[in-house]
Amino acid sequence: GTYTENLSVVDKNIHLASLYLTTGDTSKITSTIVYGGYVTSTINISSTSGEEAGSVKITGLTIQGGGANTFDHHGGAILINDNRSLTLRGCIIQGSQASIGGGLYSNNTDSLMIHNSIFRNNYGNEHGGGLYVTGQGDYFMINNSLVHDNSVGIFDGGGLYLDGNHKKIILHTNVAYNVI
Repeated sequence: GTYTENLSVVDKNIHLASLYLTTGDTSKITSTIVYGGYVTSTINISSTSGEEAGSVKITGLTIQGGGANTFDHHGGAILINDNRSLTLRGCIIQGSQASIGGGLYSNNTDSLMIHNSIFRNNYGNEHGGGLYVTGQGDYFMINNSLVHDNSVGIFDGGGLYLDGNHKKIILHTNVAYNVI
């Protein structure tokens, strides 16, 4: 079903998942939708201490409708700040918008891993239509994924904008048809 939510995950270890996690049925990905209603980030993952806390996993969800047309925030679909780790597996991140990081904005995340996921039709007004990764951290890895048809309005990074001191690993991933 479709769940109209703006989720806030603060200092937590949590695994958000559809039945894809237990059944392997890929139809569960497109039929389990978290819709943000274009108010703010659909999923906001943060730390109150300013220290890297919490390990978050998201599996088999479609996350969409994040951000507001005022473009006064970062991370349309997913915003993650000062967190230990985020792992996305088998997710579709689509139809979201923000000032920076229409699909995903990550700052000071120790480990950011994306597997078997799709980032499409997201918009970043300034940078990072699909994903924007910055700050301190060990590594960013995207594997066996698609980043396509995302766009940025003013500067650069239609599909990916990778900054910061992370080790950046891109494996078996197509980054195509993104617009600057």
